Amino acid sequence: MKTIMTYWNSLDPINSEMWEEVDGSHGNLKQVTLAIDHESGDYTRLTWFKDGYYTGVFGGKAHACPEEIFVILDRLYDEAFDM
Repeated sequence: MKTIMTYWNSLDPINSEMWEEVDGSHGNLKQVTLAIDHESGDYTRLTWFKDGYYTGVFGGKAHACPEEIFVILDRLYDEAFDM
């Protein structure tokens, strides 16, 4: 069963300490885990990308489950799908 987190506004600067830098991103990527199932390893996570940051240095990623992307501002280019 996934853990739960009390409601909070992830975009409010007062909650900036909730976000952690993604290793190797030099501050260009941050993440926060919203829920995790410690038995299965399934999780729900938000990831913040610095505008214009190219993630190619991490190589391609594949997931056994769907990935949902919600762009709040600007746009996202997916190199794998050329879109």
